[in-house]
Amino acid sequence: MAAAEIASVSVEQVLQVHQLFLAPTGDHQKRREADRWLDNFQKTAVAWGIADTLIRTDIYPMPTRIFAAQTFRQKIEYDLDQLDAAARSSLRASLIDLLHKFRAGPKSMIIQLSVALADLAIQMPEWEDPVLQLVESFGKDPEMVGALLQFLGALPEELTSNKKIKMERDDWMSRSDSLLKRNGPHVFALLLHYLQIADQNPDIQESIFGCLRSWLRAREIDVEMLMSSPIIDYTFRAMHQEALFEAAADVLIEIIIQSGKKPVNIDLIQTLYHRLPPLRSMMDENEDDVEQMRSLCRIFAEAGEAWLDLIVANPAAFRIVVDGLLKCAANPDLDVVRITFQFWFLLADEILLPAFQSQRAQFAPVYGQVIDTIIKHLQYPEDLATMTAQERDEFRDFRHVMGDVLKDCVRVLGEEAALSRPYAVLSNCITNGGVPGVGVFDISVPWPQIEAPLFALRAMGREVSVEESTVLPKIMAMLPQLPNHPKIKYAAILVIGRYAEWTNAHPEFIAYQLTYISSGFAEAEEESMAAAAMSLKFLCQFCGPRIVNYLDQLHPFYLQTTKTMNRDDALELTEAIAHVVHAVPLEGLLETMRNFCLPIAQRLHEIAIAPIPTVETEHVAIVKEAAGLMARFAVFVRVVRPQIPHGSSHPCVSVLQDVWPVLDNVVSVFSSADRIIYAFSRVCVASMESYRHYLTDLLSPIMTKVVALYEQTKESCLLWVAKKCVSVYGDDEGPQGAVMFAMVERLTQTTFESLQQMKSLDSNPDIVEDYFALLTELMDVCPTLFCQSSLLPSAFQCAVACLGMEHREALLSVLLFLRDLFKCASPFHRDHPIPQVVAEPLVDVMKKNASVFLGALFEGLVMTFPMDKDVISDVATIIKCMMDAVPELTMAGVEAIITGFSEQQLSASGKETFMRKFASATEQQEAMRLSGVLQDFAAAYRRRNLISSRGQRA
Repeated sequence: MAAAEIASVSVEQVLQVHQLFLAPTGDHQKRREADRWLDNFQKTAVAWGIADTLIRTDIYPMPTRIFAAQTFRQKIEYDLDQLDAAARSSLRASLIDLLHKFRAGPKSMIIQLSVALADLAIQMPEWEDPVLQLVESFGKDPEMVGALLQFLGALPEELTSNKKIKMERDDWMSRSDSLLKRNGPHVFALLLHYLQIADQNPDIQESIFGCLRSWLRAREIDVEMLMSSPIIDYTFRAMHQEALFEAAADVLIEIIIQSGKKPVNIDLIQTLYHRLPPLRSMMDENEDDVEQMRSLCRIFAEAGEAWLDLIVANPAAFRIVVDGLLKCAANPDLDVVRITFQFWFLLADEILLPAFQSQRAQFAPVYGQVIDTIIKHLQYPEDLATMTAQERDEFRDFRHVMGDVLKDCVRVLGEEAALSRPYAVLSNCITNGGVPGVGVFDISVPWPQIEAPLFALRAMGREVSVEESTVLPKIMAMLPQLPNHPKIKYAAILVIGRYAEWTNAHPEFIAYQLTYISSGFAEAEEESMAAAAMSLKFLCQFCGPRIVNYLDQLHPFYLQTTKTMNRDDALELTEAIAHVVHAVPLEGLLETMRNFCLPIAQRLHEIAIAPIPTVETEHVAIVKEAAGLMARFAVFVRVVRPQIPHGSSHPCVSVLQDVWPVLDNVVSVFSSADRIIYAFSRVCVASMESYRHYLTDLLSPIMTKVVALYEQTKESCLLWVAKKCVSVYGDDEGPQGAVMFAMVERLTQTTFESLQQMKSLDSNPDIVEDYFALLTELMDVCPTLFCQSSLLPSAFQCAVACLGMEHREALLSVLLFLRDLFKCASPFHRDHPIPQVVAEPLVDVMKKNASVFLGALFEGLVMTFPMDKDVISDVATIIKCMMDAVPELTMAGVEAIITGFSEQQLSASGKETFMRKFASATEQQEAMRLSGVLQDFAAAYRRRNLISSRGQRA
């Protein structure tokens, strides 16, 4: 519906559309349309009056009247500037009257009206003391106490957390002082009074605690007030009342947090600490009550974090806090367990400080117990079918979170003591009582009890040094004895991979580890093969020189195994072998590279000369195989990068020269297959990165092929190859610069032809992203040539056209190009020391396109750009550099854009405020302040005009 139609809407229309939105069995599309209509309605000026009619008409359904209250709240948050001072005063009186009218509920109505009134109070400085007025009006009326408490609780919450209200920081701080600081003691006294007279009213008591929590969270009730009042007694007593337990727990948490703020109040901490034993007993009595355990755990966790220095300095005196958290950590509900993790991390950091070195030993039993507990939590159910796929995924992710806790344990205990815990668990599974090499694993032990400590060992690996020689050798000697269960083997193989660097310092284990890992490739389960490939990669990466002697056995193993592996695992295995090849002495490297690479080339040659399959499935299969082979060759090129003595030929380049005709032929035959083009691009990029100037003889045929393929296929990955070529071989002063420009000009012509043929630029965003990444690289390497090239005007116009794209990565690439381009024009922000005369062609482009460019930039800013800091920062830098280069044109262009917004889109005061802030921010040397101004402006505009920025109805 058009804005003009919305502006003339009637009460009956709103009522009808809202009923359609609420219809439980209505058409989903119609509900979405109703949702959109209601959002548009809430933006209009007529919404004020219609909302007032809806909420005051008793015959209308309560959900619609609550929607009216929610409309008031949103209007006050976003559109208060639609009302003059007299209308705001009238609105205030109306909301107070409505709060009285709905004093008996429903609660959702009271909440909406309270929040609306709080937001109005924040933005009405002429309303000198809202708290005092409402307390005097409603404080002595028993029927109004609930509504009053709701408002009093909403006020600090809105002041501290509502980012939708836009006010100057100084105004916000001033209003916060007048509303909260001045009233904190009075509100606290009022709450105490209500607590004393509300013994028989748990609903009011719960509201009192909720309001108290809000003021505590806002830090407007200080420690002295707490200590001189019975509030702590009330709170702990309420913890033993089921109806008040959660509300009291929230208040207690806020008090604990405040107790730990500097300067620490020891008296308050002691008062709180001595009240914790009954809560610790509640854990034992109610450990099966998950909700209660979560709240109790939050209390103990906050106490641990707030009193951390005291706990570390005097562990015995604060033992009950740590003991409570150990109890929580052992709870079977993992959501309870998770709450303790931050404490273990912070405690470990504190213990390891030099000042607390002497206390470290006292916490060793605690962290040992944490390890034992975590290992139990790591266990899968024996029958995985009892878990849904989602539950397995979530548990797998949480195991890695628990693994981080184990790392903290290693830091505190030391590697030997920490590793001994999972080792002891494994040893207890051996039938002879735990003598590795003598006994065997008890086959009656469920596999999760063995897999869990293996996972723990892997998680600890990052904190274990290569010098550890007490426990790890025993563990490594134990691995061959493990039961032949696929899950256990999977875990054990990953342990070997995790400790590959350690194995390099203990080479006596390499032979059996190679054998054990290799057995994983024979497993039927794909995850075992994947684990084997990854672990072999790590083992070869760290132990490559020690494994060179095994290449004769690895060669046939590699050629045979990769025939049956999936692509990703084959690449992992290839990288493993490549690390060993990289360690081959230079005199034998050419032969070794050919031994592994020429079979790949031979199979590619066979594919290229064979008839192209006509059956689609066969064609797809052969394309996948060819792409996989090329990707494996690219891995060898990327990893095998030997140091070549000056003046010597490069053996790997010789291999590349052998293989190049085959690669050329394959991409010619399968030029329509994007998999092949991408795999070919990976080979080209890896070659340039690895061989650099040794590749000179092959560079020309490579780039000739790349350009020809791009003209034929328009595949964006070829632009990536060109970017790498510019990065490695570009030169602003030498002859290579002209060669690079000739290449980029041809690619530009093809790119522009492709973009012009698209119905939408977003239909192929990869081309835009990679093309402007190429231009940015060219500008960085050859800034002088770029600023004076014929590419500049057309590239700039193309970038402006692409500012309307919705694809995030493509847009970021365009903005990055424009940012770096405009920095060249600014005498204050250049990354390259180019003379101003070199930048003049760029300044001319700015002058000719200033109006159109700024229009596109601001349209994106308020409509389509993603609202993240990187985007806004780039936009701010672009405008700042434009102000440096062409200040008058820029300021005039921005002012024309802002004044061009309608009154409904942006109020007159909003326009004036923005231009004032904009002018001030552009006077700063850095763009940071301007970035903040643009961020606030765009956010405010979107909240006012775009549905997606308004949020959902309550």
